[in-house]
Amino acid sequence: NYTFAVTNSSSAATGAIIAFSGVNTTTPFDVTAPTSWTTATNQSISNLPAITTVTPGAAILAFGASGRITSTTNANFTSWTLTNPALTEIFDVGHNNASNTVGVGGAWGIRSTTGSTGNGGFTCTPNTNPRLMRGIMLALRPRCFANAGNALGDICQGGISAALGGSVGGGATAGTWSASVPGGSFA
Repeated sequence: NYTFAVTNSSSAATGAIIAFSGVNTTTPFDVTAPTSWTTATNQSISNLPAITTVTPGAAILAFGASGRITSTTNANFTSWTLTNPALTEIFDVGHNNASNTVGVGGAWGIRSTTGSTGNGGFTCTPNTNPRLMRGIMLALRPRCFANAGNALGDICQGGISAALGGSVGGGATAGTWSASVPGGSFA
């Protein structure tokens, strides 16, 4: 259970909780997280700074917030843009039709290769002047499924392949191999 405190001076609060599985629990962020939000005073942000992933299969997340929404309680975010990967909206939380309230939204996609995402963006049409927009992109590192021991780095889904040689044994959910490469396991 999560509890959020809103100060007495706040007129409203909006939020969302999302969870992801298959994320590396030791190093969950694939790139250094941005230290600030991109801001704008119009209904679109098209310059969320590109991030460069270092692990194939990283989940790219884009989050947005828009203040002074006055015309709808849902479907605030009408488009999410990114070159690679394409983004799919995962939440779009409206407000309570009070002035100066905030809508929040998020979208994601899986980047199958490493490299730059290109700049991202989103549009939130029902907000009014003066608009208050915020956005940020993050990348989640996938959990690796095989550890090749000291000879190679972890082998992640969609990542590198390696000829390990030797023999493989184990059960339905985990296994080991034995070869001239010390150690190693997969799940």
